[in-house]
Amino acid sequence: MFALFFASNLMRLWVVRTLGDLWSVEVMDSTRIGVVTTGPFRFVRHPNYTGVILEMISLPLIHTAWITALAASGAYSFALAMRIRTEESVLMANPEYRAAMGHKPRFLPGLF
Repeated sequence: MFALFFASNLMRLWVVRTLGDLWSVEVMDSTRIGVVTTGPFRFVRHPNYTGVILEMISLPLIHTAWITALAASGAYSFALAMRIRTEESVLMANPEYRAAMGHKPRFLPGLF
């Protein structure tokens, strides 16, 4: 689990480095800033969320805290799903983003 936790943080670091000054916690309209299709964005639309989900599951499991892993993951997944839905609606409204990223999976290549 530690290896998965470490890998998830490396993935999130890759996302932040790829986005550079464009990285933000706010949902942003990509029309003004352009579409990033390099780094992990070559494979999926939301690599940061992939890292967050893996981190959220693996951190409690490092200490074999199964109940915490299940409860926290379930609760956080609900909030994250609402944010992703909002972000997708803003991003997909941009025809340039939709053309570049619309065919890519959200989180894992070849799965979803």
